[in-house]
Amino acid sequence: MLIPLTPVKRRCVNPAVSKGLKIEGLFPFLSGGQALFGSAREALYHGLCLLEDKPRRIHLPAYCCKSVLLPLTRLGIEVRFYDVGDRLEPVLNRNDFSRGDLFLLIHFFGIPQDALYYDKLCSEFGMLLIEDCAHTLPDPDADMPMGTTGIFSIYSLRKMLPVPDGGVLLGNAPAFKTRMAKIPHYVNKRLSWKRWGVTSLDRFANSFGWPNTLVLKDRLRRRFNSSDTAFNERLSPDAIPEVNLVTSRLLNEFNVKAIRDERLRNYMMLSGLLSCVSGINIPLASLPGGAFPQAFPIISKASDKLCGYLRAKGVGAGKWPDLELPESLDLSRFPGASSWVNSLLLLPSHQDIGFKEIDYITKTMKEGIA
Repeated sequence: MLIPLTPVKRRCVNPAVSKGLKIEGLFPFLSGGQALFGSAREALYHGLCLLEDKPRRIHLPAYCCKSVLLPLTRLGIEVRFYDVGDRLEPVLNRNDFSRGDLFLLIHFFGIPQDALYYDKLCSEFGMLLIEDCAHTLPDPDADMPMGTTGIFSIYSLRKMLPVPDGGVLLGNAPAFKTRMAKIPHYVNKRLSWKRWGVTSLDRFANSFGWPNTLVLKDRLRRRFNSSDTAFNERLSPDAIPEVNLVTSRLLNEFNVKAIRDERLRNYMMLSGLLSCVSGINIPLASLPGGAFPQAFPIISKASDKLCGYLRAKGVGAGKWPDLELPESLDLSRFPGASSWVNSLLLLPSHQDIGFKEIDYITKTMKEGIA
């Protein structure tokens, strides 16, 4: 059995679309302004360019991927890292804060942080809050969905939906939302054959019943998945966003509520079935309101070995940030982030998975940890 870490099937389609009703935007239930880009980091770059005053410094968690650093480096923004705790909450030194700074809050793996608290903290110190929602989508039924508190937020569609790319910039503050009118409307593009091969392998293998292809995919990703050069080349405030044709065609078809419900169900099933397995810890066994999980995180001292075993058995387990860990980051200064980097393992819990896949993941986990 092959169980990818991200969804590959076109499930949870919105019935309104199939009846011919046009829905504008992926998140029509949100009041903020929305713009579509090829990736979340492009959305972050353009969001930073739209701020009224150019920021000098930003505070972000040391537990991060290098993709988030690229827009900051390009814009000459100084980065100050902060540590994270046992539930991925920020561990802060308020003496580092200065008026005019930015504060980036990441909702890791779709588990909401207390955005209202950190927005209040930012107001106290004269800073601006930005929400990184690249691991999640907003909950349509939440009073305050993830991404609706900061001045703007970003989402990464390909981590949650069966699309090859896509990033959303959501502007919440009225003045920022007005400035978003400067963003050119996206144009369609086609993927390079390298990117197409890496992103399509799971879909074809799952659709046609091919045997486990995760080892081959890992090799392709390590060889072809660096897009830093291309990303930097198309960064400019007036650059026209480019989005894959498949992504733009599917944009309005997904039923976000149905996707949320299936992800929550799978997450809680895994939490219950794996709670008695020795050798692992479930750090986020219960979910707060508004959660929209990307995957199911576990902690294990043998996470590297366990990840290899699961992938060899067809379970698309993953480490994060894995190959995307910033090379210049000194994790010895951030014990919380270091612990997560070394011990985290993510298990699939997305909307493609049913009871059969949950049972197989549980069985394989128990075999691997024995």
